[in-house]
Amino acid sequence: MIANFATVEDIKVISKLQNISKEVFRTVTSHLESDISEVDIAGQIRIEFKKRNVLKFWYTVPIIVLIGTERFINGANANYDTKKPDGHITLQDGSIIYIDLHPTDTKTELWGDWNSMIVYHPRDEKDSEQVSFLEEMRQIHREGISKITSSTTGKELVDFYTHSYELKGITPIWNNIRDIGHTIHSGPKESAKRRFITADDLSAFSNCVIAIEPSGFKKKKNSNEFVVARFEECVYVPESGKATLLGNNDIIPLIV
Repeated sequence: MIANFATVEDIKVISKLQNISKEVFRTVTSHLESDISEVDIAGQIRIEFKKRNVLKFWYTVPIIVLIGTERFINGANANYDTKKPDGHITLQDGSIIYIDLHPTDTKTELWGDWNSMIVYHPRDEKDSEQVSFLEEMRQIHREGISKITSSTTGKELVDFYTHSYELKGITPIWNNIRDIGHTIHSGPKESAKRRFITADDLSAFSNCVIAIEPSGFKKKKNSNEFVVARFEECVYVPESGKATLLGNNDIIPLIV
């Protein structure tokens, strides 16, 4: 399993999968239309993956598409029923969209793990806080990644994100495991033994690939509504030295 040892070829395969996910996200979100459903968006994503010869996905829900703040928060738990795209939930101006992609390489059975969020047709001041929050959270996300080395423990990484959130008044969104990521493996989900990044993890990561995906929410100013955010990227942690972001380092648009 790649959690224990990552070869040069493994790194290339996962990096390619990460880049494909970004390409698919850009392509599909750039052609979104009002009233399209979560199911329809997931279908378009599957078509774009097929064009790039990706036919297999790692998670129980092949493609996760959630529209709206409530859908995103409810889908943060370990119950995959809450993550299934819904044909009755549709896109409207100002909608926040969460897309989680995990394509699998058929030959090696390695998989990528990448997610992002985007605001559809933001309505000036009404949605400006959500857009700004995405920018703020992405900056924290990348800063945490930049601090990962071969001696960084899971606890240290969790502590960085929770402390950063506390300073900015952000509440973490936890699942039942209370993790901010996990190792990446080859092989099907049923046989994988992922190592989750939690506050109880006192061991360092070395020569492995990990996915980083902390998430949080904040109450809007002068409102009882919330803004939410999550980003996920994979990094390679070497035996010695700093971690490397897998895939290209481009910045994905936060509005469309």
